[in-house]
Amino acid sequence: MIQYLKMSRLFVASVLLGTFLCAQNTPLTKRTISFQGLKPSPTHCLNLRAQFLDDNTLLISNPICAKNGVESSHQHALANLDGNVQSSVELGQGSRYAYIGPPGYLFFPADHQGWLIYDTALQPKWNVPIPPGEFPGRIALSPSRTAVALSSRTNGPYHWQLFAGNPLTKVGEFTGSLPFPGITDTGTVKSEHPGKPNLDSVEPTPGELWFFDAHYQLTRQSNTGTDSLLPEAAWLAPEDKEGWCSEELSASHPSHILAYCMTSHYLPRAVGGFVTHGLPLYRLRYVVYDATGNILIKGTYPFDSPPSLSPNGHLLAVTQGKGVILYNLP
Repeated sequence: MIQYLKMSRLFVASVLLGTFLCAQNTPLTKRTISFQGLKPSPTHCLNLRAQFLDDNTLLISNPICAKNGVESSHQHALANLDGNVQSSVELGQGSRYAYIGPPGYLFFPADHQGWLIYDTALQPKWNVPIPPGEFPGRIALSPSRTAVALSSRTNGPYHWQLFAGNPLTKVGEFTGSLPFPGITDTGTVKSEHPGKPNLDSVEPTPGELWFFDAHYQLTRQSNTGTDSLLPEAAWLAPEDKEGWCSEELSASHPSHILAYCMTSHYLPRAVGGFVTHGLPLYRLRYVVYDATGNILIKGTYPFDSPPSLSPNGHLLAVTQGKGVILYNLP
């Protein structure tokens, strides 16, 4: 099973812009999937997102854009690795991303409606309301992925609703600023330790933790408490030392670790004689390591559509336009 940890949040255009290599500098074998059954959209509406639901199924989030290029809705679909869409649902503009939760559950943000809960066949189950005026944020999963915290906020602290059990049942709430301390398998908030930051982590081998530190440097902590930086830690981190990065770690079994860091900035544009922000530009860099820290593949691309690692660690999915490239990992 895959261990997937959201921490806070590099690049494909019509052709891949990044460099891909493995530890032996030998190109990995790959194939490109084109999906049959996705709704068409203007060519500039490219923000497709693909996540492994299991070893043989991709969860696709396909933006539907109006003629002016503005995303109007999103099609979420289940597809096999041959590109055949098995089922899909179209949700509103606010439901841009799908979050894979505890077994059998998918979560979709839906603006002021709160969170929409679906099963893994894309059938609706229920929705989770959020306080008036707030918008959905993100989710946090417990170590064994049996409990989940759903967040929402406006300009203040995050409001988290806690769910656990089978079927999932609301067991509590928590309000606080980031980073979220984390949720246990029973649905309680993890205890905070004075002087020690609450950083999400993966554990490739017993007693060894990998995490992004406060400066977005990918760090490995040994079972004796010694910290060291992983290869390409500086390359993954924002180029501006004062910059912000949305980072994430996920680990498969057997252990391959996917780490990525995404930054964004806005180019200025002139509107009516005034200079304002244009559309955001993204830079997402990623590295897949083995459990010893050797690099299997790395890349860079300019969309906010992160790569995805299959639960068995054999495949890496990277979006390219309206398709997906599957890399075979050693």
